[in-house]
Amino acid sequence: MTIRVFGINHETADISVREKVVVNQRQLPDVLRLLLAEEAVSEVIVLSTCNRTEIYFDAESAEVGCQFFQSYFSITDRDIEKYFYAYEGLEAIEHIMQVACGLNSMVLGEPEILGQMKTAVNVANEYQAIGTYFHKLFQKVFTIAKQVRSVTEIGVCPVSVASIAVKLAKRIFEDFHQTTVLLIGAGDTMKLVSKYLHKQGAAKIIVASRDIEKANAVADVCGGVGIRIGEIIKYLSEADIVMSATSSELPILGKGTVETALKKRKQKPIFMVDMAVPRDIEPQVQALENVYLYTIDDLKAIAEENVKVREHSADKAAQQIQFAAKAFLTWQDAQDSMTTIRSFREYVVDVQKIELEKAHKLLEQGADKKNVLERFAYNFTNKILHRPSVQIRQAGFEGRTDFLDMVQELFELDERDEKD
Repeated sequence: MTIRVFGINHETADISVREKVVVNQRQLPDVLRLLLAEEAVSEVIVLSTCNRTEIYFDAESAEVGCQFFQSYFSITDRDIEKYFYAYEGLEAIEHIMQVACGLNSMVLGEPEILGQMKTAVNVANEYQAIGTYFHKLFQKVFTIAKQVRSVTEIGVCPVSVASIAVKLAKRIFEDFHQTTVLLIGAGDTMKLVSKYLHKQGAAKIIVASRDIEKANAVADVCGGVGIRIGEIIKYLSEADIVMSATSSELPILGKGTVETALKKRKQKPIFMVDMAVPRDIEPQVQALENVYLYTIDDLKAIAEENVKVREHSADKAAQQIQFAAKAFLTWQDAQDSMTTIRSFREYVVDVQKIELEKAHKLLEQGADKKNVLERFAYNFTNKILHRPSVQIRQAGFEGRTDFLDMVQELFELDERDEKD
């Protein structure tokens, strides 16, 4: 098995590219089945978030991952070469661990990615897309993520995209305690945003969702009001701040809708943060006067302020990850060697059974016991040594001294020569 990673993230591509390759929850079962249908793949996990879409799989080549993005999303060869990356073996394991620990996130050390990865693993398990190796690998990944957060300061005062969005809003509005905020979506991101807003003292929080019960649940926690997503138009003109993070495949707010709200507000500015991928707010909204629209990529500059504070912790975490990744690879190599040992033993036992059966028949026919034993020993030894002898002879013809040295070491032939 060769563990591989193929994907795209916030470091290699901006949101205009990443939003084209999002795998949503509805698509995920079909994507897993599609990838497992490839003869070369026996285990696979798909992780798709606002910052990345990555495939973790086992295969002899990264071509499976490349072909998936090309066929499923119509990605060109040029874009594959420009925006995508591929890792294998130790490098792949280290990358997965870095992602889980938040070291490969837009916000260094952000905690949400670990939960997202656990969800991806659970979904893959539900659809029987993973087996022994990936269960063992991700058990190790989650263990090292827990260790990194407990031993280093990566987990101290965790910072997330949600907290950064609220921090940015506070910078812009001096009278933050008098603002009305419209939240679109009631998922994990919006739950976090609502808590931060409530803690910072936003005057009024309106939560919109397709599921009114979910909207009310989030609103109850932050002392806000829950509405259906279809009611946004009625409330948009009240909002000084709009933050959105849904899994919608199409934009929820268009330029015309926002323009109408601005007129009702008599051109009073609106601050908007779109944390969704694909985007919930049409990019054309940015062209409107008195609208200040930020995407998740725009939050990156603010997130980088956090990096210097945590660089030392990140270095310590990277060292732990390198050690853990090598340890897992060693375990995997040991499993591979055990497979080889089992196969070799089975081969020897099969030869033994065949020759024993011949020997028993000869004894039943009254053949001399000594001759039967000698014949058994000769045939058994000859069959066991035939294939290795052919390979050793061929290696000698081809000048493969490394192979010959390995045989010498395997059977300790050098030591026998010295004794002789």
